[in-house]
Amino acid sequence: MLGKKLRELIIPIRIKFFKKINQYLLESQKHTLMAQFKSYGEGCHFYVPFCINDAGNLEIGNQVTVGTYVHMWCHGGIKIGDRVMIGSHTAITSVTHDYEQENMRRTGVTKKVVIEDDVWIGTHSVILPGITIGKGAVIGANSVVTKDVEPYSIVFGSPAKHYKFRDLKECN
Repeated sequence: MLGKKLRELIIPIRIKFFKKINQYLLESQKHTLMAQFKSYGEGCHFYVPFCINDAGNLEIGNQVTVGTYVHMWCHGGIKIGDRVMIGSHTAITSVTHDYEQENMRRTGVTKKVVIEDDVWIGTHSVILPGITIGKGAVIGANSVVTKDVEPYSIVFGSPAKHYKFRDLKECN
């Protein structure tokens, strides 16, 4: 009887302890990775876990938010402006393979990705190499961006297509 009560007390303590350890490790990973960025501004928030390859080619502006499970392949360079929001499970890549070569595996093709200020990228989106997303644009969830996006436009779909321009109201 005493053993069962003791286990009932210990199990929640162990769970809480291991959750704290996991949180500490994820935060440590985040700060270690951010130290490798080419640059990043103030007020940025990265939800962990996330994965960034070749982080030295990543430039991030101020007040950028990156959701969980975001993957970035920065081999060709990725530049993210100010106040950008990137939804969870998004993939941004500046590297691809040359499908016209027989051995595609060894054919890295790099093209810089530029995401301008005040962009919102919806969850589960994919941004391909060489893309520029204009200031204030909105990328709908689950979109695959294969072409440049005009400033203040709303695009969605696979491949992403222009829906309309944002109707911005004056803020008082």
